[in-house]
Amino acid sequence: MPNTKATLERPGSDVATAVIRSADLLREGHVLLLGLADRAEVRDAAAAWTGRVNTVTARSDRMDVDA
Repeated sequence: MPNTKATLERPGSDVATAVIRSADLLREGHVLLLGLADRAEVRDAAAAWTGRVNTVTARSDRMDVDA
């Protein structure tokens, strides 16, 4: 995955900034689902994996991918 700059759609209270890079999201070593189109079916598919998959919804300038 390229180190993509993204703006978080739903930053948590522990997030210092809403702009982050994908490398920062991967730093924890967990599987990451980075949803760039805010599609409900993508979030629903990951819901069964809560605790194993970090799901983040964000916006990006990349037009070639959405999740």
